[in-house]
Amino acid sequence: MELFERDDVETHLRALLPGAGRGGALALVGGEAGVGKTAFVRHVARRLEGRAELLWGDCDPLGVPQPLAPVLDFAPRLLGASANELAVDGSRRDLLFRALLDRLSDGPVRLVVIEDVHWADDATLDVLRFLGRRMAQTRALLVCTYREDALGPEHPVRVLLGHLAGMPSVHRLELAPLSPDAVRAMCVGTDLDPVELHRRSGGNPFYVTEVIAAAGGAAGGEGAPGRNTHAVPATVRDAVLARAAGLEAEARAVLEAAAVLGARAEPWLVEALLGDAETGIDRCLASGMLEYAGDALTFRHELARDAIDQAMSPEHRRRLHAAVLRALETYPDRRIDVARMAHHADNAHDGAAVLVYAPEAGRQAARLGAHREAARQYARALRFGAGLEEAERAALLEAFAQARRVLGHTREVLEAQEEAARLWHEVGDVRAEGAALARLAGIYVHRGRNDDAERASRRSLELLRSLPPSRELGHAQVVQAALRMRARDNEAAVAWGRRALGTAERFADVELAVRAHCRIAAGLLLLEDAAGEEHLERARRLAQDAGLVRVIALPDVTAASISGEYHRFEEARRMLLAGIATCREHDLDSDADYLQAWLALTDLHLGAWRASAEVAGEIVRRTDAEAISRILALVALGRLRARRGDSGAREVLDEALALAERTHTLQRLGPVRTARAEEAWLAGDLQRCNAEAASLYPQAIEHRHPWFAGELGYWLRRAGSDVDLPEWTAAPFRLEADGAYEEAAAAWHARSCPYEEARALARSGSERALKRALTLFEDLGAHPAAAAAARALRQLGARAIPRGPRPSTRAHPAGLTPREDQVLQLLARGLTNRGVAAALHISPKTAGHHVSSILAKLDVHGRTEAVSEAHRRGLLGDARDRENGEPT
Repeated sequence: MELFERDDVETHLRALLPGAGRGGALALVGGEAGVGKTAFVRHVARRLEGRAELLWGDCDPLGVPQPLAPVLDFAPRLLGASANELAVDGSRRDLLFRALLDRLSDGPVRLVVIEDVHWADDATLDVLRFLGRRMAQTRALLVCTYREDALGPEHPVRVLLGHLAGMPSVHRLELAPLSPDAVRAMCVGTDLDPVELHRRSGGNPFYVTEVIAAAGGAAGGEGAPGRNTHAVPATVRDAVLARAAGLEAEARAVLEAAAVLGARAEPWLVEALLGDAETGIDRCLASGMLEYAGDALTFRHELARDAIDQAMSPEHRRRLHAAVLRALETYPDRRIDVARMAHHADNAHDGAAVLVYAPEAGRQAARLGAHREAARQYARALRFGAGLEEAERAALLEAFAQARRVLGHTREVLEAQEEAARLWHEVGDVRAEGAALARLAGIYVHRGRNDDAERASRRSLELLRSLPPSRELGHAQVVQAALRMRARDNEAAVAWGRRALGTAERFADVELAVRAHCRIAAGLLLLEDAAGEEHLERARRLAQDAGLVRVIALPDVTAASISGEYHRFEEARRMLLAGIATCREHDLDSDADYLQAWLALTDLHLGAWRASAEVAGEIVRRTDAEAISRILALVALGRLRARRGDSGAREVLDEALALAERTHTLQRLGPVRTARAEEAWLAGDLQRCNAEAASLYPQAIEHRHPWFAGELGYWLRRAGSDVDLPEWTAAPFRLEADGAYEEAAAAWHARSCPYEEARALARSGSERALKRALTLFEDLGAHPAAAAAARALRQLGARAIPRGPRPSTRAHPAGLTPREDQVLQLLARGLTNRGVAAALHISPKTAGHHVSSILAKLDVHGRTEAVSEAHRRGLLGDARDRENGEPT
């Protein structure tokens, strides 16, 4: 069939096929239902025949899809028998992903098509996320089609698109509806009115072709247009049913059977349902209602299958599903997946069969990381599980809660876990009840119910300690260690972590040992005990040696976040970048988000404000970022806006407070209350500044947190409260609060915090210090503080007050400061940070900060890319020298 108005998109897609000097790519082809995505990619595949090996996979529109189904359509051709073995064993899932990447990276050029990813399971989306980030190193073009109109704001594919956005090897192509001219061309030789057909169909190709077929025409046929003797059906469904009505009864029976069987209807199953169906199948194929895709029958479009399915009476549909279930159970030698069995059992209203197949399908999905599908299978079983024994129902509830909590700690997760704990109590299973309460404590924490979490954790420990030692006890101990760590009860966190570690070693539970080491390390590092580093290193080795992807980034997350919290920002930045790289390598997006949020806050304090704003803004704009990441990103944005004098600072900090208050923990509230106190001070509201700091200061003092207590006490003093900062509070805040301004500035300088350094200098009252403060404020773009410093200098009668960048500097095309422009010129000459530092008589550390700022302003990721971009934009050479008058 001829394709209309697709030439430009086809040219774009064909150009992405790997070739000389060009790696692979991921093309995401979107459009509304019926816009012709399947016809388009099949057309392109035919045109590329001989240039690329074709591999094809389809996502099925089952209520709960089979994990990795589309991948397993083609993986055996790449990996042989090992594909199914790797896909069944969830512990080897990463090996499957790596094996696919390896095979796509060598051998012939391949075109891999996965259709209808809006129906894909989580494990399949994980494959796409993994491959999408690495396609440039392959010899394959991976094409995925999806329905744009099926994606809500929080649809998993929408999240996937966000994760892959901006990657150079990822391309999004959209198929638009047909124009009136295209519809007119398709109607040639029919009696249809093309204007009315376009108006009704909106140019939807499937709708148009169904109407033409029902009218007895062939799209794009020869002949003169006739009169409007055929009415245009009001909907796609009407067009499909009108076409089906023209078939004999035996053909319509085949259509109904195929509709119930799903996206791919095996002829042997159609025969099992209907008896001799050969004639009916032939007539469906001749009419174009069905076609062969490999060895299975398919509808031309899911819209057609859905129209036939919905036209059946509920009882007729139920009976057909029951017949399918019996047929599948009759042929056990055929490979049938339990997810499909559960689907037909559910639609047949066969509760006993659902309870056989759905839990097993849930376990299989959970093993493969398809947590959304696992939760839905367990939920399916629970709908039919009212008559189960208490212990069986409790186990199902816990399985549902553990699968669903990976996607978010929702109310339904909490209610399921609470009911499970209650049922285990009723049946008298002490170990199961204790384990359920430990899990419940973790859910309470995420729901912001810390008091309930403490009660559940204490009760869990009480129950499990009454029994012989067990893995369950170890997990309860590590939960208590985490609670103590979040509250910053650091000695207690270390003690509970050591108990959990002892239990882990007794039972050789490596994952528990990794978590225990990290809790011990956190407590020790918060106590500023270097022994914590040893525990982190042990945790890293254990996780790497055992291939525990779920916790492989936990040591980096622990170390980097504590370094940031304790204002060791340069150290934190190194750890954050290493941790983010680890997370990206293993597709741990949630952990990566948390580290990125810490990076935004770290860059803020290090003076890389543009980079901070970009990273924080990206997280805040996303709907899927977890609360702990969002809190930190909002804090970075709020402080940045307040320091720049931009609007909206208080609003983002209000949201941060709303999220942090649910946790009741110093760990989350500390960054928020300190930021809100600063924002209130900069807004000139001393009463609010005092209230913000006073709300958390006693808790910070109680837990002897040197940095939270130091900053909160500092703001209390600035707001007029008479408080004495204890000797153990952070020196830079304590020194400034006590009037040792230049000593405080030196302490901030040693920590590479230019804004805080300038703030302390500005309070010293000396002309020299004020001028230095003004220069720092202006370099940062801290307009309110710069204006205040300039006023103070004028009041002193100072002369030659710095006036900020010259107009020519402000007009730099990339927004670089004069010093950054100098550094850029030196980078173009191939100098390292040390070389730049020597040429400009600055420290290598300062040179590194300038380089980071340049990369952010040019929106590039490395020095070579920065120089290339600078050449492209004309930022190098004599032209820039003449404009800025700066030496290079």
